[in-house]
Amino acid sequence: MKAERDTVNNCTGRDVVLKAAAVDAEFEKLDLNLRAVRRQSRMVSTSAYEAGGAAGALLAISAGLRET
Repeated sequence: MKAERDTVNNCTGRDVVLKAAAVDAEFEKLDLNLRAVRRQSRMVSTSAYEAGGAAGALLAISAGLRET
């Protein structure tokens, strides 16, 4: 076990296969099974969206203050 760790710790960064095998072995020891999950889509309340549109339509937008 220690020799295996020393081998992994002394890698040059090019020993990806060895590192992946060591990581997989540690995950297996911990009984971890990681998997990719899809990102959930955003939930939008249709009634709130429509209410915002109606409120925006009633908003009077002026050009702002003018100098006199």
